[in-house]
Amino acid sequence: PLRAAGLAEVLVLPRATPSAIQISLSSEQFDIVHFIGHGSFDEVKGVGSLVFEDQNGNSFELDERPLRELFCGRGISLVFLNACQSGSGGRADFNRGVAQSLVSHGLPALVANQYSVLDASATSFAQHFYWALAQGMGLGQAAREARIAVNCSMQGDLIDWAVPVVYARDPAMALCARSEAPATAVVRNLRNGHMAPMRHAQERYDAARPLLRVAVWDIDNVFPALGSTLARMTAAQQVFAFDRVNLSAPLDIWDLEHRAVDGAPYLWAEKLTKRLQWAAVELGVNVLACITRHWMRSDKHFNLYGWWPPLRKPPVVITSLAGFENLQAEGVATDRALANLAVSALAGFVGRLDPHEAGPSSCPMWFNADRDINHLTRRQRFDSACQTHLNVAHGVELQALNALLKAFP
Repeated sequence: PLRAAGLAEVLVLPRATPSAIQISLSSEQFDIVHFIGHGSFDEVKGVGSLVFEDQNGNSFELDERPLRELFCGRGISLVFLNACQSGSGGRADFNRGVAQSLVSHGLPALVANQYSVLDASATSFAQHFYWALAQGMGLGQAAREARIAVNCSMQGDLIDWAVPVVYARDPAMALCARSEAPATAVVRNLRNGHMAPMRHAQERYDAARPLLRVAVWDIDNVFPALGSTLARMTAAQQVFAFDRVNLSAPLDIWDLEHRAVDGAPYLWAEKLTKRLQWAAVELGVNVLACITRHWMRSDKHFNLYGWWPPLRKPPVVITSLAGFENLQAEGVATDRALANLAVSALAGFVGRLDPHEAGPSSCPMWFNADRDINHLTRRQRFDSACQTHLNVAHGVELQALNALLKAFP
């Protein structure tokens, strides 16, 4: 969005070797260098370093001295080190940390991490930090706004908001002129997982009836064509708008005391939804739908393949495809299976329907205890009881769900 608004120009170095960085910095003028990678701090030597990749794909470290030669004296206003321990300082000589060394040798400002930090938290901090800078805020104020955003985030550890630190000769220094126009509100662009101006989202979902926006997260990244599948599902009806998102999986969502039939720990539904309780708000959607290949459990039951909260809070639904090993990564059968699972989860979430063991097995709410892949990939239809239940208060949604069941003939 900053690039689209003409507030930033970005050059990406996918293989940021030290020589590639040097060539870029010596041939063009940049205001900011943003490093995404690994960092370390040797407690014995009291020296910080960044970890790079050489031309042969091997890792090697550059400590603070060659890093000074790489970044200092080039007219750069800010270096953002998205790397763990890049803000740590030595006990004997504090300035031998990466951040401290660069600032003490003339760099105007630097953002670094004191400790290890989750990718989700680091990304959230950077997004809000740059957005604030683009609005004309000073470094200190931008960092404060970014910390607030991380602290209110649904991901990361509770202390992650305090991990990034700003070293600046002038904390009030601004990199952009403050605009007199009101700042553009931003929300998640669900298709690519980045930020986008609110007006684009409003235009996209402009319809006679407000759509229920569903963000779909393929936790294990096993469905390469998911984006196109969701596009067809959105086009098949006028109530639900589906878009793919990419999130970082929290670390404490597993049941480490029990093992599934494949020997792996269970994904614990309530733990995952607790960590994602604010996800829908941050993504600007009504529901976050998660798909996983891992076996799933809840507080009361094991080997579930569908879970949603009984009172719609938090607005997170989870589908497990464990046990359906023959399901292909893509194809018509897979598209139909994903649509069927979406209907089951949304009918349970919106209509407060529970799975049932009795009745026709063709119903999307039928409990497929044996993990019959034919049931998963076949054309499904609601039985009379489920149809009647949904039609009482969710007739419009029922029509859309029925259309989804027919989206992939």
